[in-house]
Amino acid sequence: DPGRKELKSYELNNRTRAIDWAPNGVWVGALDGLFFCDTLSGEVEKILLPKLLESRIECIRSANSSTFFGTMGSGLVMKNSDTILQISKNEGLASNLVHELHLENDSTIWVATNNGLNLVLLKNGAVQIRTYNMKDGLQDNYISDVYVKDEKVWIGTKSGLFYMEKPNFEASRLPID
Repeated sequence: DPGRKELKSYELNNRTRAIDWAPNGVWVGALDGLFFCDTLSGEVEKILLPKLLESRIECIRSANSSTFFGTMGSGLVMKNSDTILQISKNEGLASNLVHELHLENDSTIWVATNNGLNLVLLKNGAVQIRTYNMKDGLQDNYISDVYVKDEKVWIGTKSGLFYMEKPNFEASRLPID
């Protein structure tokens, strides 16, 4: 077929877990960390700094000038220009093993972990986290996926699919569990 385009490949000798667009290229999450694929030059480079991004990158999402990386070991890592912010169990995340992310915007992030669903709110340099788990009525704490559409939060778990009404943001800013 003369109208068919040729399939191109980039050399990356590791299993790809996630991809997302970046300025002038593509972020690639793999079992051994983060890579950047320059789509103009065709070169692939491993990102060695910060160390937080050298573990398995399970998901990547971008909003405006921020990129969020869900890692298997370092929790949620946010990159904004030259600033790196880690949100982990130390900050209140349910687990450092992140399976999936859903960005409502660059300050409201839903984080699916193996120990609950987290609503992360970033405002004026402060981080607030609300965790949803079996105490809130979920059948399982292992959250494999999350998606927010209109006013519903869809939650994928090992026990099935659940949904809840999206919480009022002011109510979400109550003290952290």
